[in-house]
Amino acid sequence: VQSFLAMGPPFLGAPKCIRTVLTGDSMGLEVFLTAQESVLMAQHSSSLPWLYPVQPDLYPEKFIRFNASQVHLILPGRSRDIGAEDRYVVESFKNMLHVFARRSEGYLRKYYEENDLFLGNYKLGMEQKEGKDEEEQELFDDPRYRMVCRQPVVVQPPPVQRIWVLNGINRQTEVSYFCKIDDKKKPLLDGAADKYSNKPTASVNPLGMLIEGGVMYETASTFQPAYNVNKSGDGTVTYCSLNFAEHWAQQPGGPHVFTTEIDDAEHREMLANEAIHNVIADYCCELKLPSVESCLEANTGKVEKESRKSVRM
Repeated sequence: VQSFLAMGPPFLGAPKCIRTVLTGDSMGLEVFLTAQESVLMAQHSSSLPWLYPVQPDLYPEKFIRFNASQVHLILPGRSRDIGAEDRYVVESFKNMLHVFARRSEGYLRKYYEENDLFLGNYKLGMEQKEGKDEEEQELFDDPRYRMVCRQPVVVQPPPVQRIWVLNGINRQTEVSYFCKIDDKKKPLLDGAADKYSNKPTASVNPLGMLIEGGVMYETASTFQPAYNVNKSGDGTVTYCSLNFAEHWAQQPGGPHVFTTEIDDAEHREMLANEAIHNVIADYCCELKLPSVESCLEANTGKVEKESRKSVRM
């Protein structure tokens, strides 16, 4: 395989899957699914953990903040924070899976974390080998080995020469969640956090991001520290996940990466977007025009020196 075309790629997963498995997402099927049914469907999906976010340090925000006055009710050993109804503590989404979605946690562990071809502790056999010869030691010390081969396979570049990335950007995209529990100790999005929307607050909303209905969104004005730009994702996949291939391009011996960003192209609707079609045609098609010399000679008998041109469709 020489080239790989990735459209709206969730290279680092999508935080939206966390909400889906905790509180449900009918995915436009509200006529057929109740909220509880959508939760059950998500928690019984063994493929959903494939999209759980990885490389959290590249995201602009933490994935989960839990109401500080309730965290002691779900996590053993935590003390109650009196009067903390409007405060939140950062929690690992894996802790949330352990408490609220044990089946999905099991799928994540069995099929992904324990899989050396996905999230397992991938190592070359020689990494633990004693008495490496000179050639093996040279490979072991190579920056590419340190940067790539010691990372999980899922975040390593595919074995191709070129990667073409086509995605939408600058749509309001879910990146983080404020949670609490109801009387039955079921997880809910905490709409009380909305009062912190667009207000930089150290422990709650450090970047002053948009918060609606307990969901924190990145927008076109959100600073992306991993890329040093102000942009957002495609409405489903966050910007840092869509553009992770750029990190591969910077690695020694990495693939050539060509990224095209279409403003306001939505993730699920991108194939109905005319601009997307035009870019795909531009990638795939090339129409050769007759040379300028032959045109001039046919029409006027005069030949002028002109380079051959082509028009990309």
